[in-house]
Amino acid sequence: MFTRRRPRIANGGTVGERSAHRVLFARGLVALIALVAVACGDDGQSDGGTGGTGTTTTTSAGGSGGDGGSGGDGGSGGTGGTGTTSTTSAGGDGGSGGSGGDGGSGGTGGTGTTSTTSAGGDGGSGGSGGSGGDGGSGGTGGTGTTSTTSAGGDGGSGGSGGDGGGGADPGCTAGASQSIPCGLNGNGEQPQICADGVWVDDGACVDPDVCVNGAERREPCGLNGAGTQTSVCAGGAWVPGACVDPDECEAGTARQVACGLNGAGSVPQVCTAGQWQDDGACVDPDVCANGATQDVACGLNGAGSMPQVCTAGQWHDGGACVDPDVCANGATQDVACGLNGRGRQAQVCTLGAWVDAGACVDPDSCVDGDLELAMCPGGIQRTSCVEGLWVDDGACERRTISAGASDTCAVVNGQVACWGSGESGQLGNGTTRSSGTPTWVSSLDDAVSVAVGSYHSCALRATGAVVCWGSGTAGRLGNGSTANATTPVTVSGLDDAVAIDVSVDHSCALRATGAVVCWGSGTAGRLGNGSAANATTPVTVSGLDDAIAIDAGGAHTCALRATGAVVCWGAGTAGQLGNGLATHQTTPVPVFGLSDATTISSGWGYSCALRANGSAVCWGRGSSGQLGNGSTTDMFTPVAVSNLADAVAIEASNGVNEAGSDLLLGHTCALRRDGTVRCWGYGVDGQLGQGAFATSMAGADVVGLSDARAVTAGSRHACAVLAAGEIRCWGNAGAGQLGNGSTGTAPAPVDVVTLEDATQIAAGSWHTCALRSNGQVACWGAGINGQLGNGSTVDRTTPASVLGVTDAVQVSAGESHTCALLQSGEARCWGRGTDGQLGNGVYAISTSPVAVSGVSDAVAISAGRLHTCAVRENGQVLCWGTGIDGQLGDGSTAYRNSPIAVLHITDAVDVAAGSYHTCVLRESGAVSCWGQGTSGQLGNATMATSSIPVDVLGMSDAISIDAGAWHTCAVHRTGAVSCWGNGTDGRLGNGTTTSATIPFAVSSLVDAVQVSAGYRHTCAVTAAGGAFCWGDGDSMQLGNGATGDVLTPVPITNLADAVGISAGSSHTAALRQAGMASTWGSAGAGQLGNGSPKVNVPIAVIGL
Repeated sequence: MFTRRRPRIANGGTVGERSAHRVLFARGLVALIALVAVACGDDGQSDGGTGGTGTTTTTSAGGSGGDGGSGGDGGSGGTGGTGTTSTTSAGGDGGSGGSGGDGGSGGTGGTGTTSTTSAGGDGGSGGSGGSGGDGGSGGTGGTGTTSTTSAGGDGGSGGSGGDGGGGADPGCTAGASQSIPCGLNGNGEQPQICADGVWVDDGACVDPDVCVNGAERREPCGLNGAGTQTSVCAGGAWVPGACVDPDECEAGTARQVACGLNGAGSVPQVCTAGQWQDDGACVDPDVCANGATQDVACGLNGAGSMPQVCTAGQWHDGGACVDPDVCANGATQDVACGLNGRGRQAQVCTLGAWVDAGACVDPDSCVDGDLELAMCPGGIQRTSCVEGLWVDDGACERRTISAGASDTCAVVNGQVACWGSGESGQLGNGTTRSSGTPTWVSSLDDAVSVAVGSYHSCALRATGAVVCWGSGTAGRLGNGSTANATTPVTVSGLDDAVAIDVSVDHSCALRATGAVVCWGSGTAGRLGNGSAANATTPVTVSGLDDAIAIDAGGAHTCALRATGAVVCWGAGTAGQLGNGLATHQTTPVPVFGLSDATTISSGWGYSCALRANGSAVCWGRGSSGQLGNGSTTDMFTPVAVSNLADAVAIEASNGVNEAGSDLLLGHTCALRRDGTVRCWGYGVDGQLGQGAFATSMAGADVVGLSDARAVTAGSRHACAVLAAGEIRCWGNAGAGQLGNGSTGTAPAPVDVVTLEDATQIAAGSWHTCALRSNGQVACWGAGINGQLGNGSTVDRTTPASVLGVTDAVQVSAGESHTCALLQSGEARCWGRGTDGQLGNGVYAISTSPVAVSGVSDAVAISAGRLHTCAVRENGQVLCWGTGIDGQLGDGSTAYRNSPIAVLHITDAVDVAAGSYHTCVLRESGAVSCWGQGTSGQLGNATMATSSIPVDVLGMSDAISIDAGAWHTCAVHRTGAVSCWGNGTDGRLGNGTTTSATIPFAVSSLVDAVQVSAGYRHTCAVTAAGGAFCWGDGDSMQLGNGATGDVLTPVPITNLADAVGISAGSSHTAALRQAGMASTWGSAGAGQLGNGSPKVNVPIAVIGL
């Protein structure tokens, strides 16, 4: 026996289609049962059993009702089983009625039960009547029941009546049991037992499933039940999907959340309608957003601005307060003021700035350290400001320069140099030739002052004696004769003179006693002795015993008395005696109204005096405006000079105006406290020095003079001595009286050239030497080791000639010795020789030059610290002195007191000896070095010392070299400069203080022609004449007007005509185009040659 299950009808069929299918199925089933009954019946002897009843299934997704059991064989067919009810969320089909058993009468078909479902299924089909057993009547067909559903299903089809059938076999053996599939998805088991030949359920269906696969359901979910969750049945179990919940919180709950500018605050929130709502204000500790910036007011008065940045929620200062104010408004203070800061100045703060409240109360009258010129009897005196007061700073400087009609003379280191007209022997050089350049007066080396007339000159000697030379007419030379003298002759009977002056044809001297004597022409009473007769020897001026200064004019003379009064005598026709009369006077008469004079000057037909307050007065001839009062009228008593209140010296022009004629011209010059010179009067020849050829009654400053120390006015020219000893002249040069080698006029100052004839300059450690155009060598500075070569070990602050050297072509100064190369190729050295550096075969000092042994063909020489080297004609190099660092280049470290050949060098053209190393310039432009290399000064990329030459890397186009203490420099053909070695103090010039073992370019130099490496500084000269220095400047050796180190080249102040330069230890010397030597830096041993201490700008060397 087998059970049959009702086939399902596909979803989507119509009700009619499903009913038709079921009718066809029922009919077929009846036929099938009949056949089985024929085969298996038992002749209808017994009734068939009742068909089994389909069980009810209750599930979330409704299943189909159970099928009715089939009737047993035999007898009447039993009643078909009734389909059970299926209640499901998704409705299933109702169960089919069971078929009647075979035999007997057919049973009544089972009735389809109602199916109630959320999604309606089909109603159950009525069961087919069982086939009757043999001879039985057919059973009644089952009635289809109604299906009620949310989505309506089809009604059940009525069952077909069963055919009458014969008897059938019983359905099962009584007491047998079985399990059949059951449940929502047929996965369950239904136990059955056979009773009365029919299978009867023996208990409930054991179904593991809870839903029909594929069914869906929706349920509330979420925090507050407002959400929806969809579940799908799979494998007989509900599989939930995600809850779609519109709420983010559980109603009524509370929390604290971050808030504020940077999230560091806290705000309370409560859940309302499933959403968080603020329940109060944000409590935020921050005042700003991190990273934000602002500017806030700051400062003493709130006028400043302070940048701030927000960090950790708070404003923090992001820089300094930029405050335009320097004080709090209303505050008061006293500050230092005045010339030296020793005064007091009251101030009050107004609008954030200190404002003076009254005048500075200053006890000082000058700036400390300032220098100024002051008057002194017979000259000028330098004064310096000490603690706010002017203090005399040196002796009274007597007249050191004097200009006559057409010649000029100057005192230089005790000697007298004259230039200009010489036809009467007035140049004192033993000839009657005129000279446009200075010549030395013969046999005179102790002069302290000089005075020049028209055709003669006189000099005061340190002994008090007076000598004169030139025209002797009228006895003006004072030696008892009227003969001319081309060299100095001694004035008779005069050995206590303290001042002198000469005019056209007479001379006068002031004696130590205060008396005055005169000699020469006595015309118009100019000798002051009560007579108009000539005198060939001195005669005493009448009634004068307290004179402190004298000055001789054209035909008159004046004297300054100790009382400040002035007396004059001689010619008076133009009012030059100042006594209000136009008559001659043979004895002194007082100048009207003058009682406070400090210095005097008499010119051609007029006189001038300075007063104690720095003002000036003049009297006499004024036809050219020479009186300085803005008029051309002669004045018989003193009148004030306009625009002059600070004069320290005054000079009236003197001399015969054109071959003895009395032309109405003249000019006057005054030296002022600040070193400037002002001139007025006749200026057609440029004698006013204002850069033009014009007369000026108002006066004009002389161009380019700011440091004059003395001034003199000739007939048509004037000259000044500068602080450094230089001499400048201007005006008419018809007789060469300007001393510049020209006979042309010059409306502005020019240099006197033959006092500056240097051709080469060399700076040692503490001394300096210069090669002069005549082959001589002059040295100055430290002399302790005899390095000046003048036979002495005394220091010199001015140049001294080296003994026995007259044909030098080169000079080189070492630390404490000096060498010169002679024209013959020989070499001479002098100074310290204890290390053999003099090369004369001994180890000893020499204060005068000695010959270097075995050197006869040298072409270059260089003195180092303790050794010396020379280049021979054949390109070899010889060295001598200390070799302890291998600086002699002979492969050893031995001392040599005579020359030894350097190894491997045969093509040298120049040599440079440093402190402990040596370098040569080779013909190819390459450079080789040897000796100490611990600072990289050998330039071979190492810091190793070498006793034989090594090549400087990358150097192939050098034209000039020099070696310093621990560094080396070279000039390239391009004009660039490279340096290597120790870089301390910036001496390499490349902007750093780092040492270099190979050449590095010096910054900004592109046209150099020469370089000089000193102890710790370096200097170079350019093709244009400029000069630059760099490195250590603590002793002002850089020449830039300041102290302190400089890492790149700086121009040297006031030096634009350099042709050579030499850097020493703490000073520097330069050779200028005109042959002048200028120096700067430390002068501790006198190495500047000008008698000065430290000087930070170039100054001229006295006597060169």
